[in-house]
Amino acid sequence: MYRAFIVSILLGSVVSQAGGAVIAAWDFDDGDLLVDTGSGTLGSTASSPGFVVDAPGDKSLQILSSGNNGRSLTISVDLSAFYDPVMTFSARRNATGFRPNAVSFSADGGLTFTPAGTFNPASFFSGWTFNLDDADALDGNPASQIRITLAGATSTTGSVGFDEFAIVAIPVPEPTGVLLWLAGALIALSHRSLRTR
Repeated sequence: MYRAFIVSILLGSVVSQAGGAVIAAWDFDDGDLLVDTGSGTLGSTASSPGFVVDAPGDKSLQILSSGNNGRSLTISVDLSAFYDPVMTFSARRNATGFRPNAVSFSADGGLTFTPAGTFNPASFFSGWTFNLDDADALDGNPASQIRITLAGATSTTGSVGFDEFAIVAIPVPEPTGVLLWLAGALIALSHRSLRTR
C-alpha cells in the first residue's frame, strides 16, 4: 500500500508538472503482463517471471535467479502523438538480487538501444523515475521501446520485484489548437496596430 502511495505521488507530480498523459501503466494486481491503463505492451525475456502477493489485492512482478542476468523487460508504446516520455516504477531486490540494472530506449522498434541510465533497487520498494525528454528520437515515434536489462544477481534465489510501471508523455498540440492560437494572436496584433494609427 505504501509503495502504491509513493509511486502515485511521483506519477502525479510528473503528470501535473509536464501537463502529461499516462500512455500505459501496469500494476500487476491481476497477475499478468497485460497493460492495465492506456495502451502498450510489456514483454520479458526472463525465464519464468512470477507474481508475488505483497498484500491482499496487491501483487508485484518478480524475477528470480542469477540465470536471468542479461535478460530484460521491454515496454513498447506508440508515442506518435506525444513527446518527452517519462518512465516511473517501483522496485526492490533481496540481498543477492539484481543490481545495477540498466535502462535503455529504442526508436527503431527494438533493433538498437541507447543507454539512459542505471538503478540499484533497495531491499524495500522505492520509486524510480527516468526522464527521457532528451531522447528526441522517441518524440512522435510509434515504435518506441524502453528496456530494463537485469544484471548482478549472485545466486539462484536472487530476486528483483517491480510494480506500478507507467509511461507518461506530453501530448503534441493538435493542429487546430495551434491554428486557433495563431488566429487569436493575429487578431490581437491587428487590433493593436489599428489603435496606434
